[in-house]
Amino acid sequence: MGKKLEFTLVFIFVLAVMAGIISVFSHSQQPVSKTTDTAAGAMSIQSPIKPEAYQHDLATALTVFQKAYTTKQTEASRKAIIDDAKIALLSLRVPAQYKDLHLGLILALTHLQSGYASDPPATDKVSTGTILFNEAIHGLDWLSGLELAN
Repeated sequence: MGKKLEFTLVFIFVLAVMAGIISVFSHSQQPVSKTTDTAAGAMSIQSPIKPEAYQHDLATALTVFQKAYTTKQTEASRKAIIDDAKIALLSLRVPAQYKDLHLGLILALTHLQSGYASDPPATDKVSTGTILFNEAIHGLDWLSGLELAN
């Protein structure tokens, strides 16, 4: 009878451990809710940005950039303007349909940034950045007139 009792106790112990493991995994597999509690209170997950809002925000940021870029003549001032524009673009929320445009603009600004970072400025990188920038906005009516001159 001793072995049978020992087997029963081991079996019950194994079942209890398995139930605990299943309980832990089942709680971790529950779907994430739409809100997350933080120290500041409940915070909602952001809804997708509307394309019209992105168009407005991007056009505003690029207008500020283009005006400042074309009026500043020193390399240091242009680099600062490019840095500010890149930060502004990276802070925007981007709808899926404009991700390629956005990445193209970031890439163009990165080339411009890299070109003006060297002393003297690397004209090939500046030229590449200018071309990439103009290609990215080409054909978009809502960004017409914002092209950069070589």
